[in-house]
Amino acid sequence: SSTHYIFVRPHSTKSSDEEEVDRASRTLFAANLPLDAGERDLRALFSRWGVVETIEEGGGGVDVLADAVAGLPESDDEEEEEEEKEPQPDADGWTFVGAAQKARKRRRKPQLPASVPTVVPLEGAPRSLGHSGGRAARIVFADAVSVSRALSYSGAPIALALDTEPAGLSFYEARYDALRPPLAAVRAHADSAMARHDHLHSLLLASRAKVHGAGALVDEDGFTVVVRGGRYGRTAGRGGAAGVAVASRAVAQKKRGSGAGELKDFYKFQSVDRKRKELADMRARFDEDRRKVDELKRQRRFKPY
Repeated sequence: SSTHYIFVRPHSTKSSDEEEVDRASRTLFAANLPLDAGERDLRALFSRWGVVETIEEGGGGVDVLADAVAGLPESDDEEEEEEEKEPQPDADGWTFVGAAQKARKRRRKPQLPASVPTVVPLEGAPRSLGHSGGRAARIVFADAVSVSRALSYSGAPIALALDTEPAGLSFYEARYDALRPPLAAVRAHADSAMARHDHLHSLLLASRAKVHGAGALVDEDGFTVVVRGGRYGRTAGRGGAAGVAVASRAVAQKKRGSGAGELKDFYKFQSVDRKRKELADMRARFDEDRRKVDELKRQRRFKPY
């Protein structure tokens, strides 16, 4: 048997957001984790001091599209329900005057709509053993008391039975199989990922259309997007059928510029004056051209002396 040391400290955040500060108070940063310890092993180790909510290891990729769509209402009905919610009056009509202590309520993290499809994951490759001491993780507990319990631990050795990870030839065989998944699994993963991306993109475009009104909405490729009309659009009446906001940028610009400028030849004398001016300009140009021709002839005349 061997002894492995794990270094822990309270996690800190630079954000001033109330939710991030509360999450940091419940998070324990652990470094020098065993290389062959998985998430289940870490849960079994740290659960003796409290309920482990999640374990964040490494820096995963950020889904920008999912973060933009998270928290948006999926339909107009959900948005109307949120707007129609009003605070309940006090009991028996009494009005309380003074500095009443507000109940502290933890804000929920914005969630994706229920209609967003999930991605079928591929079978992950076995974890390769990196440099010693290179593993670190954030252990998020359900409450801040668990962090204090873990920090006040006496430091006595804890016997932990780790799962056997593949090594040697077994590791390379498992990695070879994981890097070459079957075609059906790849197709299911690709189809589900594209379906999720398209659904998130449509939700984002619909939310932008509600914010900017029922005008023309053009995507990055220049195509006009057909979306459902907003609540305060052309079909603002309750109970009415939802309209479709379809417009073209060229048509909108033509309508915008149709009423600008003055009307030409609205009266008869305007057309007469315009024709008289054009005739005078034509005569002036004719006289100028004739003068230039005479000048050329004079220059070409032969002069023997």
